[in-house]
Amino acid sequence: MADLPSEIVADILSRLPVKPLLCFRSVSKPWCALIDSPDFIKTHLSRSIQTQTNLSLILSDTIEPRLHSLCLDSLDRAIELNPPLRKNRTQVWGSSNGLLCLANAAHDVVLWNPWTKKYHKLPVSPVENPSYVYNYKTLVYGFGYDSVFDDYKVVKIMQFHGVKPEGACMDSEVYVFSLKSNSWRTVSNLPFSLALGQDHGLLASGALHWDAIVGEGDEPSIIVAFDIAREGYYLLPQPEYEDPNFGFLSLGVLEGCLCVLCSYSEVGVDIWAMKEYGIKESWAKLISIKNSISVRFFDELRPIAYSKCGGKLLIQHDAHKFILYDLESKLIEKVGIPGLPEEFEVMPCSGSLVPLGSGGGASDGKKQ
Repeated sequence: MADLPSEIVADILSRLPVKPLLCFRSVSKPWCALIDSPDFIKTHLSRSIQTQTNLSLILSDTIEPRLHSLCLDSLDRAIELNPPLRKNRTQVWGSSNGLLCLANAAHDVVLWNPWTKKYHKLPVSPVENPSYVYNYKTLVYGFGYDSVFDDYKVVKIMQFHGVKPEGACMDSEVYVFSLKSNSWRTVSNLPFSLALGQDHGLLASGALHWDAIVGEGDEPSIIVAFDIAREGYYLLPQPEYEDPNFGFLSLGVLEGCLCVLCSYSEVGVDIWAMKEYGIKESWAKLISIKNSISVRFFDELRPIAYSKCGGKLLIQHDAHKFILYDLESKLIEKVGIPGLPEEFEVMPCSGSLVPLGSGGGASDGKKQ
C-alpha cells in the first residue's frame, strides 16, 4: 500500500475494526499519525454507525463482578473483559460512540473505551441530602455525547421520597459531569418521579430518556427526556395504544430509535418505535409477541438489534438469554451462546478509537 495515495489508504483503513487498526499503528509513523488523528477517528466512527458494523454487546453480570463482550455479527461466544473498576459489581450506565460509563457500589465512576483500554476516572460528585427524613432514595445515571459542544457528559439524578407535615413529597438533585471541564455542576431539578426499575437513561437523538410519573401514586407513565446539549427536560408523546390498559411499560432503543414495550397480561407484548424523533404520528408498532410456552406475559423482553439480513430481531429474554424473533413468520428461535453470564444486562456499543484525552487525560491501566 506504499504507492497508494494517502486518501485511499485512509479510506481503506477506516473500514476496518478497531483491533487491527491498533496493530497497524506500529507499521510506520505516518500510519500511526493517521490512525490517531481526530479526522480519521471521526470518519471511522461515522462509517461504523452508518453501516451498523463493529458492534458489540457489553454484558454486565448481575451476580458476579464481571463484564463480557459479545460480537453482534457472529453471536459466537461471550468474552470476559478486564474493566478498570473491579471492586463489587460493575454496572454499565451508558454507551456513546464506543465509550462506556461504568460505576460500582463504591460510587466510583469511570469513562472507558474497552477497545483501546483507555479510561478516565470521574471526580467525586457533590451530594446534598434534604433537610427532612426521607423514606428511600433513587439514584440513576445517564451518559451521552453533546454534539453541539463536542463534549461527553454524565448525568446523575438523585431523588428523595419522604413525608413532610403537608404530606408525601419528592425532591431531586441533578448533576452533570463534563469531560471537557472534568467537573460536576448542578442543573435544574427533575420535576417528575422516576419509575422504579430503570437505573440508567436510554440514549436516543441526543437525549436521555426515563419512564416517570407525575405524582407519587398510580398515575399513568410518562416519558421524560433530558437534552444533553441544552441540559433541559421535556416530555415525549406516546403512541396511540390500541388498549391503554397494559400491565406495565418499559423503554428501549433500537438502531437509534426510541422504543416503548407494553405488556398485556392476557395477550402478550407490543413493541413500538418512534421513527421520527419527537413526532407523535411517527410511532409505529414493530411487532406483537403473543403469550406462549416460549414467552409469558410476565417475562422481561428488550429489543437489541436486527439481524444482518434485517429479517429477524434479537431480543434479550428474561435477563439470562437471547431469542431471535422472525418478523415474517413470527416464530421465536432460541439462541445458544457459550460463555454467557447466568444473569446479565445488555448495552450495545460501537467499536471506536475515540480518545479520553479531554479534561485531564486518559489512562491505560493507571489512574490519572
